[in-house]
Amino acid sequence: MAQRSTAGAAVVYKAWRKKRRSDPRMSWHINERYMPTVRVFTYNEQLEAFVVTDQYRDLADRLGLTEWHPVVWIGRLFTLDNDYGEHWFDNWDERDALADAARTLGIASDELMIIVPDRLKNDADGPCHPPTFRKQFWTDVLKSLALSYDTLFEQARQCNARTQAIFPEAYIADLEERIAAIWASVRDTESGSSPPPSPGTKPPYTQRQGQYLAFIHAYSTLHGYPPAETDMQRYFKVSPPAVHQMVLTLEKRGFIERRPGQARIIRVLVPPEDLPALD
Repeated sequence: MAQRSTAGAAVVYKAWRKKRRSDPRMSWHINERYMPTVRVFTYNEQLEAFVVTDQYRDLADRLGLTEWHPVVWIGRLFTLDNDYGEHWFDNWDERDALADAARTLGIASDELMIIVPDRLKNDADGPCHPPTFRKQFWTDVLKSLALSYDTLFEQARQCNARTQAIFPEAYIADLEERIAAIWASVRDTESGSSPPPSPGTKPPYTQRQGQYLAFIHAYSTLHGYPPAETDMQRYFKVSPPAVHQMVLTLEKRGFIERRPGQARIIRVLVPPEDLPALD
């Protein structure tokens, strides 16, 4: 899968690199002294398995990095940048064996990333260590694995350039705008502030998220104060946990801001002109 790049993809990517160097608007470099990172995995000691963090999964989806799971491309790099590595977590039998235990912990078995030592060895000139040690080593590595936003953005750009050449219908035309929005949110978080998105930049919210944003805005305009979660629950006919999770997601993505501990303090940060019509 990794070797799908063609001459056309190379031309597209080189053209993008040339434009990026010449156009300062396409540069999103992070302060060299401090590089925020994204933790990729969390480890469940009871299951001896990893799960991709929500933060990384969300970024992978927005940046077009997700294939059959969000860490396929990382596996290739871990195996000498080779296609073999894309299957490093295709451990269906091991997942099935842990399905019941995972279910009791509220984890879907298909989300489990389980280290199988035999997938992380090379018989051509090795292996040099026993399976138990290989598993211990890779467990330590993945527990501490964190990637910079710059690395994620660069991988997204390379993938998108290849996609444009070989699978144009999946090309992300607004990738640079997404990167800009993500980096702005990171910068705001690091500085402790949450200003609204730049004018003219359409936030990459989903259709459902857009409806919640439109409802909060319309309700606030009509009543002079924002809705409570119970108001959203009645309007969308969903459960209280579903509403609360949506509010947390909108806040995490920088679309709203709240004052913890205070009811009815929600402010939409998306400009009204960028909100969808309320269904």
